Amino acid sequence: MNKVDNSAFLDAIKQNAAMIAMQKEHMPMLAGMMRNGDFPLASLASIPKEYWREVTHIFLRETDPICYAFISEAYMASVAKDDDVRFDSINREGVASLPPDDRTDILMIVFCENNGKVRLLTAKVHPENAGARVVSDWDEGTWDNVIAKHVVLKW
Repeated sequence: MNKVDNSAFLDAIKQNAAMIAMQKEHMPMLAGMMRNGDFPLASLASIPKEYWREVTHIFLRETDPICYAFISEAYMASVAKDDDVRFDSINREGVASLPPDDRTDILMIVFCENNGKVRLLTAKVHPENAGARVVSDWDEGTWDNVIAKHVVLKW
């Protein structure tokens, strides 16, 4: 498969993830793209986070996809480069421990190719007055400062 196929897969993941997130919280899942065009999915919703790396390994070993995506809702927080106290606190306590006004609800896709290339895409999820959720446009961030213990870069 070529880059166009990877892009089409990622576009489909972004579209479907946003549709789910507009209705309800998106549960964590893995999606792969196979050489034959199949798209295996694995839900991580009932699996404790400390086992996600192991499950990702099993998913990759059993499906051997060309590329895969980890999709989940998450919290995001920004820290000034020189604010070591806040960084240490967030790193120790987690972003979820912050007050709602200090964090942002996001939909996150970590897209991985077997050559070690990783792309991080995020979209803010906003609650609306009528109870519906709105997902913003996707932003592609840098992978430099992201901590993701469950991501597998080569398989």
